[in-house]
Parts: sequence; structure tokens; C-alpha cells
Amino acid sequence: MFPAKFNFEWMNLKMLRLYKINDKYINYLKKFDSKIYENKNAKRPYIGIVYTIPINEINYFVPLSSPKNKHLYMRNSKDLHKIDGGKLGIVNFNNMIPVDKNDLIEIDIDNEPDVLYKNLLKKQYFELLNIQSVIFDKAKNLYLLYKSDEKTLTQNDIKIKERCCNFILLEEKLTEYINNKQMIYNFTEEQKNEIIKNWNNDFYLNILKYLEIYSNKWGLTDFELVEYYSINAIFFCKSEKYGDCVLKMGGDMQDKEFVGEYNTLREYNGKKFVKVYEGDIDLENRKKVMLIERIIPGKTLSEEKSPEKRLAVFSELYNGLHIEPKNPEIYESYVSWVCSTAEKSVNSKKISQELNARMQKAKNICLEICEKYNKKALLHIDIFGDNLVSDINGKYRIIDPKGIIGDPIFETGQFIYSECFEKGFQSEIEFIFAYLEKSINIPNIIIKQCFYIETIRFIFHEYAIEYGIDERDIEIIKFAESVLNKK
Repeated sequence: MFPAKFNFEWMNLKMLRLYKINDKYINYLKKFDSKIYENKNAKRPYIGIVYTIPINEINYFVPLSSPKNKHLYMRNSKDLHKIDGGKLGIVNFNNMIPVDKNDLIEIDIDNEPDVLYKNLLKKQYFELLNIQSVIFDKAKNLYLLYKSDEKTLTQNDIKIKERCCNFILLEEKLTEYINNKQMIYNFTEEQKNEIIKNWNNDFYLNILKYLEIYSNKWGLTDFELVEYYSINAIFFCKSEKYGDCVLKMGGDMQDKEFVGEYNTLREYNGKKFVKVYEGDIDLENRKKVMLIERIIPGKTLSEEKSPEKRLAVFSELYNGLHIEPKNPEIYESYVSWVCSTAEKSVNSKKISQELNARMQKAKNICLEICEKYNKKALLHIDIFGDNLVSDINGKYRIIDPKGIIGDPIFETGQFIYSECFEKGFQSEIEFIFAYLEKSINIPNIIIKQCFYIETIRFIFHEYAIEYGIDERDIEIIKFAESVLNKK
């Protein structure tokens, strides 16, 4: 039971909004309450009356009725309000329902194809804006009335309560509906908690929303969360059209990287990369979703113990890999990356003069190299063992490109960095240089310089520039410097 007095916290909406509600959710609720409106093929809008009850944080939305002649003769009441005297229909508060925000679909009035319906929505919308406070108050007061003990109600209030949907039951069914979504998509309680911990509850709710949307839109089933809680949420799944796939959902960070990956995979359209099958990206509304080819068994090159084998795979993929993008202006360039990092280093109070000199040196070497090596290819720029996965025939494919413009020689730096500092092959670095000089036909000194540039750039990332460079990374910088200076 709710206490006799409690405060409602209204969602911070700059303006009232009109919504439709997911058909699946409406059909689910109708099993438990016959008073709920039919969705009429998703044509009936729901106005965005939203309030949050502190105890359960459940949102309620109130349906509109299109204008009918009888509305002109009705009276406003505790559970009904006429829009422009009934000329534009009515607001049916008794039919309001609890709803999860992920089952709401905001109506785009400007793109409504039915001109008559579009004009009606516009008129309703602007009239509702004028009476917004009245609408909010009526929704709140009706909810309180419904929750009240009938002994305290008048006979008229009891009749009003009987006309209402069963708020208490529907709140229970909303909770069951949300929990069922979690079970359908095979989340354990531990996985749910990890998602919320590493991102937030809103992102968890968005995941549930997107899984439902894209399971229908792209014909996806058998979702399995990849327990790698980083920038993106990743699921293995099956597609009716494409077979085994990876569904990737972007969080609130690294928009450029997500878009860059999607555009790069589209441009390469397979080749030595995985394919991207579908995408739905709307940064303004914080939506980043793509469906990618899944490589099975997906063993990464990092799991390969032989350094010679890893070098051979890298070389095979590198040779003949790169293309020039159709729209180079949509990508950043590697040179601009390096120059931007160098500029931030100069302005950072956390970077010593000695370390900053290394960053400026890396920038100057990069600019010097580009006088000769100046192709405008579309680069992955993060090719290393974890981003190379093998299929059932042992053939490796490339995943997770960043999408950067530059000469292909700059692909070598990150791979060598990984071999040295993640695989622990610093002592073999001269062997790596010599091997790659022959296998991909780049002079030894150029490969060394690319290794130096990428090592410095990679260490001087945003976090390091803001908070400083730790001792381990300083030792890596010294190692890269010694390698570059070695004759």
C-alpha cells in the first residue's frame, strides 16, 4: 500500500510529447484488463504524461480519443478532459496504463503520411501544451483516488474508480513483463548487475528495448551476451537471413569509433574483414546498433603461441588489404590524430618537458614519413591479435576497425606494440622488424619509425594527458626510444 501522502516527481519534459506504444506490450496487458484500448495497428497515440512514483518509479501514459460528435456534449470530469471543448477529442485518464519507457514510440508528426491525421495531431498537440498543467494534475489526482481506501470515497468517486484500468494489477504485470524480457534474452542476475555496474540502468533498459526491436526488425534469435563489459554491449545471435551474427550496441562513449567501424566495414564489404549486414545509428537520440558477421569458432590470433605464425598471419592480411574510401572526408586521418595528441601534450600540466619532447619527436617523424608515404587508404589502425579471428578453416578475418585515413605503413605500429608489450617479445623486436621488412616490403627503418610513432601516440592517450603517465609506460617509451636509436 502507498502512504497517505507522498510526492510525485515529474519527468523533466520541456514539452508534452505524443507517443504510440509497442503493440506487443498492449496485447500483453489486454490479457489482464479488458478496459485497455486496442492499439489500432499502432495508430493510436499516447500523450507523454509521465510521473514517477518515488516508491516504485513507474511511469503512466494517458491515451487520447479522436474527436467524435458526442465529445462536444460530454462534461469534463476527474477521469476525462475535453481537448478544445471536445472539438479535438478527449483525454481518457481512466484508461491510463503503467508502461516501461522502452515500449514507447515517439510520434513524428511532421512525417505522418496521412495529411488529415497529421493535421489533427498538430492541433491536439498544441492544445495539449496549453493545458499541460491541468493534464498533469488530473493524472496525478486520479491515480491517488484509485489508490485510496473506498471508505473515504464518495459514490461518484467509486464509480470513477470502477471505470479505470486496474492500476495495481497492471503495475504487477509491467514488472513481470520487464522480468520476462530479461529471461527471454538469457540474462542471469549477475549479468544484469554487471551491465548496470559498468554502464548504468538506463543502458540496461535500452539493451532490453533494442533486443526486442531488432529481434523483430532483423529476424534475430538465440541471444548470448558476450561478457566483455567495455564500450559496447555485444551479443552472439542467429539471423533468419544471415545465419550466425554479432549484435553490437554502443554506449554513451566513443561515437566516432562506432560510426567509423560501421562505415569502414561497409566500405570493405567483406574482403579480409567481417561483413556488416545491418546498421541503425542515430547519435542525436543515442542509438548505435549494428549487425555483423560472426566468425566461428572465432579463435583470436592472440591465442596462437608461435610468434612466426602471428607474423605470417599479419603479413598475409596486410598485403593487398587496403582500399581508398569513397568518402574520405567522413574519416579522421592518422596524421591529424598524431598532431592533435602532440598539441594536447604541449598544453598538459601532467606531462613533463622530457616526455613531451618524445611526443613532439613522434609527430615530426610522422610528418617526415608522410612526405614519401602519403597514400590516403582506409586503415584499421588497431590490427593486433585480439582483432584477428579464425574461421573453421583456420583462415583469419579482421574485426573492430577504427576507420582512419593514412598510408598503410602505419598499420604496423600497433601490431608490433602488441607483440612487444602484450606478448612480451621485446627481446625479439629486431627479428620482428626483419621479418616484416621482407614479408610486407617496407624498409626496416620505416617500420621502426612507425613503431615509435604508434607507441608514443598510444601511451599519450586522453587519460594519460589528463592524469599523467605511469612508470610502466615511461619504461615502454624509453624502450621505444632505444629501439629507434639503435643502429
